[in-house]
Amino acid sequence: MQPSLQGVASMSKLALSALACAVVAVSAWGQESRGSLIGRVLDASGAAVPGARVKVTSKNMGTAQTVPANQDGFYQATYLIPGLYRVEAEVSGFKKYIRDE
Repeated sequence: MQPSLQGVASMSKLALSALACAVVAVSAWGQESRGSLIGRVLDASGAAVPGARVKVTSKNMGTAQTVPANQDGFYQATYLIPGLYRVEAEVSGFKKYIRDE
């Protein structure tokens, strides 16, 4: 018994549809809804402040993440939900800095 031409066409459409769904599903994995906050801690003279502790707090959720500044004063808080954040930086010998906008 040979398959009918209509049956072969239906199977081809089904296979093509499954392939298209797989491609769309794989490309959806690359979408990310979270972001990062990158900054640099500097003193009044513009020099880097290594080792500062930077606390990033979500004003909407109340969740916080504390990250260290590297030797050049740079810090990065990752996987942040979109929204408004309060940023605090502190290190021994300096006044605590708060950016709340």
